[in-house]
Amino acid sequence: MDADAIPDNPRQQIQIKLPAILRNVQVLQAIAQIVFVILVVSFFSLLWSNISATLAERNLYPSFDFLNNRAGFDIAEKPDWYAPSSSYGDAFKVGVINTLRIVSVGLVLATVIGILLGIFLLSRNWLVKTISRVYVEILRNTPLLVQLIFWYFVVMFSLPTEDITLPNAGIFILSLRVLVYPIIWLVAWFLVRRGIFPRHTAEGVLLGAIAVELAYRLFGADVPMVLLTGVVGGALILVSLNPNISTTGRGQMLGAGIVAIAQVLATGVVSVLVNSGVLPATMVWWEVLPVGYISRRAWVFPEIAFTATFQSWLIVIIIGAVIGYGVYRYFYAYAERTGRLLPSGLYGLAVLVVIATIGWVVISNQPEPTEVVINDVT
Repeated sequence: MDADAIPDNPRQQIQIKLPAILRNVQVLQAIAQIVFVILVVSFFSLLWSNISATLAERNLYPSFDFLNNRAGFDIAEKPDWYAPSSSYGDAFKVGVINTLRIVSVGLVLATVIGILLGIFLLSRNWLVKTISRVYVEILRNTPLLVQLIFWYFVVMFSLPTEDITLPNAGIFILSLRVLVYPIIWLVAWFLVRRGIFPRHTAEGVLLGAIAVELAYRLFGADVPMVLLTGVVGGALILVSLNPNISTTGRGQMLGAGIVAIAQVLATGVVSVLVNSGVLPATMVWWEVLPVGYISRRAWVFPEIAFTATFQSWLIVIIIGAVIGYGVYRYFYAYAERTGRLLPSGLYGLAVLVVIATIGWVVISNQPEPTEVVINDVT
């Protein structure tokens, strides 16, 4: 339209532009959406008004006041504070807690299994890859309801009626000489890292431990056998001093000899302490108690229960973590400055473990706080 054809009267301008606006597709879509929203809101408002009026006539107006009413039923997996006299709100809290417990365990296990299966599917081993693919395809293409029915009716009903304990209750005998092996191995590994002992000394410690235990199992751990072990250990240490032997052989013989000599010394010291009454004879055995029960009725496993002193110990752990991080940063900066390779992370972790252990020993020996009830006697 030419500019000369546009009238000067505003009313005439609106009459010309209005049909053009109504023919715009975007404007029509916006109007249709607004009308649709108005109709939907009006419909649900009318529906809610009718429902509210009907429920109000029957004294059934919806609210959450019933959560304060007495539940009147028990829950198998429940905390100590829940009882049948508790409210529906408390029962709902117990349900949420149980759901979170199951989800937390299931989520972690599902994540671990999923990552492992994903790695196994990329393996070049035909057996591992095939088993993983079969497992994934079966679970992926089987509905969850069918899987639940299978686990309940096939697996659960195949369990015996009596409880299966994990592990079985009994007496477990562990000789104190077994505790010497990890200590010697850690010392040997540290000295090898420092360059004091030759390489493969830690391997020699493991080989020597296996040889000593086999000899004791076959021939007994009497006095002649212990003395023979010491003689063989001394001979291995002397042979390891020969520079003509390879580094691997020297390290292995040195580690095996140290284990043999340490076992002779440990056996003598423990025998003297036990015979003199300093150490009780019951230190060599422990009563094994079950930590889990599996049956058709339920699966029972231990749960971490926080005591009244846990918060104090948590503060100690946080302090130990801060100090351990400071030790890690110090040795890391020292290694960067001097160029020496130091296990700064191991030092920091050791500080954290030592502080946490000391805090646990100190705090656990403190009496737990008790509530003092004062009776008003008039």
